[in-house]
Amino acid sequence: PVGELTVPEIKSEREIELEAVLEENEFEVGQRLEAEIVSITKKKVTYKMIGDIRLTNSEHKLLKAGLLSEGQTLKVEIVEMRDDGAIKKIKPIVQGSL
Repeated sequence: PVGELTVPEIKSEREIELEAVLEENEFEVGQRLEAEIVSITKKKVTYKMIGDIRLTNSEHKLLKAGLLSEGQTLKVEIVEMRDDGAIKKIKPIVQGSL
């Protein structure tokens, strides 16, 4: 239609950084990565992985059992991927987990 404007897509620095990490690395379901727990809020745990990728999961059982703490480094397994190749869901691999 006449007079319609196209708005350019503006990306944040974080989006640009994450896209660069996705281009450099190929992730797949079942792959294991090193992750650090950067914060715990109630029953939610935020993990930081390769290139500042951050994901937050509800880890009620592991927190209740006292198996996770801020600053802890552990392995996580990729459980689900997005269509664009980004990690959607991870699962922590913890010794003594339920």
